[in-house]
Amino acid sequence: HGIDIALSSSATLGESVKRYMHYLILLSNVPRSELYQDEHGDWRLEFTQISGPLPAMAARDYFMAMHLRLFEKQTGVPADQFLRRLDFISPDPESRSYWSSMKVPVTFGQESSALVFKAEAWDMPSPGANPRLLAQVEQPILAYLAECGMPLPLSALRARLADMLGGPVSLEQLAESLQLPVKTLHDSLERQGLNFARLLDQTREELTLTLLNDPALLLKTVASRVGFSTSSGLIRAFVRWRGCTPNQYRRQLETAKDT
Repeated sequence: HGIDIALSSSATLGESVKRYMHYLILLSNVPRSELYQDEHGDWRLEFTQISGPLPAMAARDYFMAMHLRLFEKQTGVPADQFLRRLDFISPDPESRSYWSSMKVPVTFGQESSALVFKAEAWDMPSPGANPRLLAQVEQPILAYLAECGMPLPLSALRARLADMLGGPVSLEQLAESLQLPVKTLHDSLERQGLNFARLLDQTREELTLTLLNDPALLLKTVASRVGFSTSSGLIRAFVRWRGCTPNQYRRQLETAKDT
């Protein structure tokens, strides 16, 4: 129930999918998930079996249908608006009527099963987005992941860190806000190839991009909100992140909207 609320409270479809991928290990020990962008820029959530006997074909099909319905619930729209297609390991069935009713292209006999999300739908806002509720319900989930020695979802860590960026932040402060031992947080970051400084930098970049979408926000306000004492500090960081200044990035956004 907590996981369902956490997914519904995520800011976007993409954030919800990333969060679910990390939670899946708490729900089942049979599949392993992998998320990556394909050559077309679409996001592929791929499932492979890692343990136990191969489930019955009907069970595997139900597993995929469950995911489809799950993300329909999170977005509030039919699956064909955010899914490019469904891939199945199972062979072509005698009847495709069930899958055809979903209006999502389905391919059978593939090397792995996957939900392929449209690139243009990845940042689709979630109608139930609620960062405060998310932080509340995710706390015990993160604690359980840590207790089981599993990596903590980076999206969850960045979301919590983003709320702290108004002032000085540290690994110790983030650990305290998550009610986790500092070593647990440090080790989880290390296992995912990160340290706190890199996590902080990623969080600042992500939040800056979001804030720059609001043309009414002054640059000094954006800088303060993401933890820079001056606008020049933000400008230097942004050039490193994106190869252009924040104002140039805003002009690019305006041009994209006009076209």
